[in-house]
Amino acid sequence: NPTHLYSNAGTYNVTLVIGDGACTASTTKTVIVDPLPDATFIVPSLICEGSELSFTPNNATNQISWLWDFGDARTVSAQNAQHTYLQDGNYTLSLVVKDNHGCTANSSQSINTLPVTIENITAPDLSLCEGETALLTAPAGTSFQWSTGNTTTNPLAVTTAGTYNVNVVQANGCSYTSPDVVVNFSPLPAAQIQGSSPVMLCPNTSTTLSANIGNDYAYSWSTFSNASSITLNYNNINPTNTITVTVTDPNSGCSSVSPAVVVQKVVVDAPSVVATNPQLCEGESTTVTATHLTLNNFTWSTGTTGNNISVNTGGVYWAVVTDANGCSNSGSTLVQVNANMDMDLIPVGCYDYCEDGFIEVPDMFENYQWLLNGLPIVGATTNQLDPTVSGDYQLIVGNSWGCHDTSEYLTLELIDCYPCLVTPSFTYLISCGNVQCTPTSTGNGSLSHQWDFGDGTGLSNSP
Repeated sequence: NPTHLYSNAGTYNVTLVIGDGACTASTTKTVIVDPLPDATFIVPSLICEGSELSFTPNNATNQISWLWDFGDARTVSAQNAQHTYLQDGNYTLSLVVKDNHGCTANSSQSINTLPVTIENITAPDLSLCEGETALLTAPAGTSFQWSTGNTTTNPLAVTTAGTYNVNVVQANGCSYTSPDVVVNFSPLPAAQIQGSSPVMLCPNTSTTLSANIGNDYAYSWSTFSNASSITLNYNNINPTNTITVTVTDPNSGCSSVSPAVVVQKVVVDAPSVVATNPQLCEGESTTVTATHLTLNNFTWSTGTTGNNISVNTGGVYWAVVTDANGCSNSGSTLVQVNANMDMDLIPVGCYDYCEDGFIEVPDMFENYQWLLNGLPIVGATTNQLDPTVSGDYQLIVGNSWGCHDTSEYLTLELIDCYPCLVTPSFTYLISCGNVQCTPTSTGNGSLSHQWDFGDGTGLSNSP
């Protein structure tokens, strides 16, 4: 029973010759040798660790079974096989096929599975606030494609919450998809300063600005306050102040800045208040007038309105003006009234008065003028008077304001108040019969002389 291996498929005539030593006989049969099935297969050009691969026979005509052996202890019985090498390295991949004639064939290839190093996307922060940008950086590679479809940007700027990954091609040609990263954007807290802008702040007033209140919100004002509200005093701020508040939600760490509120100091110039005559004598009156560069709505301390008032009493008078913001300012002036001067120290009445005496009043007035019988005495302009004749005397006194007052009458009758106390005496010089006499008499009052020279001659009222 011989066995013969045909090296090639084809049709062959097989002849059997037999003999018994005396004679022979033969028979011939036609044998058809079918071709072996094609066990070759296609291997992907790039085999990477962790990547699912497809393996396909080159020609599956008349084939009825297939057995793939991937060289990693795993097999698959299917015409087209999918397989993933979980570890890099060299493997022998073989395929055994069987056709409908029952013929089998096998083939094998040595393959090199390349390593894949899966790395993560890196980002400074994945939990951000609305309005911020997350920067996602892909791992190193020769090319990449983000899950957004972007293939040109690295790092990738992300402003929308979501899940992101990137497909990276390594230097060895293998690719992988990075683990997902989740980017979150927390909402910003509302930031609002209550009230409208601008705030017009009147002199000597203050205003309070309040931020919106939130759950455990933190506040930071542009004035460096950390309270939920601030108070601005007119005298402690700049002419124009732009105020904002930054509100932070401590749960998310997100902050937002409020729209600015402008606080403007209102400057209302004081009106000019002037008295025509600020120093009045008793009984006089004066006009007090108010003026302003732009305003004309004067309200006076007397309760009246208008540009001027007439006053006849002393005191401080002021006028108030108010602008369109309701801000006011005032100006004032002092009006003084000189009361009647103290005339009690000036003598009045009827008196006998010694000749050669003088009258003196206190030197407390600005100016003096003595009168005799209603007429000014020439040169009598001091606080002293030497009466020379009897009559009715008065004194007009004035002060620095120009106010004057006249005393009542002082009626004087001049008399000689001194006794006759005289001592006659003289000296003489003789020169050639000429005698020069010189009086040396003493006495009170104005002395008169009566000479008798002893020769029947004499002289009166001559020294």
